[in-house]
Amino acid sequence: NGVEDIGGTLRLGSYPCVLQEGSRAWQLYGRDRIEERHRHRYEVNNDFRKALTDHGMVLSGLSPDGRIVEMIELPNHPFFIGTQAHPELIDQWLEPGQAETLRAAGAQVSVTLRTYRHGETVVPAGCSTVPYEDRIAALEGMDAVISATTSPHYTLTKQQLETVVRRPSIAVDLAVPRDIEPACAALLTCYDTDALGAAGPGSPEEKSALEKIAWEELERFHQWLRRQTAAERPLRFPIFLDLTGKKVVLVGGGAIAARRIGVLRQFGCEITVIAPTLSCRADDLTWLARLYCEGDLEGAALAIAATNDRSVNRRVGEDAKALGIPVSVADCEAECSFYFPAICVGDGLVAGVVSEGKDHHRTARAAKAIRKVLEELP
Repeated sequence: NGVEDIGGTLRLGSYPCVLQEGSRAWQLYGRDRIEERHRHRYEVNNDFRKALTDHGMVLSGLSPDGRIVEMIELPNHPFFIGTQAHPELIDQWLEPGQAETLRAAGAQVSVTLRTYRHGETVVPAGCSTVPYEDRIAALEGMDAVISATTSPHYTLTKQQLETVVRRPSIAVDLAVPRDIEPACAALLTCYDTDALGAAGPGSPEEKSALEKIAWEELERFHQWLRRQTAAERPLRFPIFLDLTGKKVVLVGGGAIAARRIGVLRQFGCEITVIAPTLSCRADDLTWLARLYCEGDLEGAALAIAATNDRSVNRRVGEDAKALGIPVSVADCEAECSFYFPAICVGDGLVAGVVSEGKDHHRTARAAKAIRKVLEELP
């Protein structure tokens, strides 16, 4: 019946995909070309491509030769994306927040890099790198190892771990399937996602904490959705301030606050942090270990709200505006009167990068490129 290639037509393994500029997929990945894993036989019938696009569907990802549809999406839908690839995301689209969080808490972090890798790997500032093939030797003297690859094989086995004399005492396995061989538990304390919930539903306090995390993540999604659907705005005008000796009040003590503190330390200001707990070192600043109160912003040149409580952040923003103090509200762009930039520092030079709020990955890439230019500038 004219049917050919019945057998051996399975597309298996990594395949490239060229993303359409401006599409939702392009915004998420932050680049034009990606690679993801495939395991399927059926493809989009090219005879229907025109009919699909005429009715509003966007063919947002194609094979490099344009013959095969890899991704589709609906332009007026906030998250409808279809992909031929398995949703394993071997091509990175999320910022390396875990490494940044550890760095903000004062840890010395090393990140493994594969000699051959899919897509772009982003290494946070301050983190060292280790070739993936040297990862076992690099464990010598480390306190902990965290693994979260998409490899189908173990990245750490008991036999490998036994060759390390001063081995880590803790291993955290975030991968599915497992990265760390279960037998490694005989040599160190191992935590993995399989163990979550193994002890039962948990205490009321633990349930409450989980609910809080879930609501925070839901709020983050709604913030992203608001950014994506917001009307286009004029570019933001950069202003550089002399903060030497000026009071900057930062409300919050988590990972975002710690990153803000790390930046502010470079500019000679007097930092006051208001938070019950603090996830970075407290030297060279004033730490008020309590909740935010009315009057805490008095005398401040700048205010920053970076807690995990939406109502507190909103209140800080309102109080700052009432006092005429420029304020950055980390979880709500609309409540900011200034926007905390990605800072790039060179020899006697400083640059700040902000976007219109829709593409944070592009901002991060721009800042990384500018930092490299400043570092190499004679």
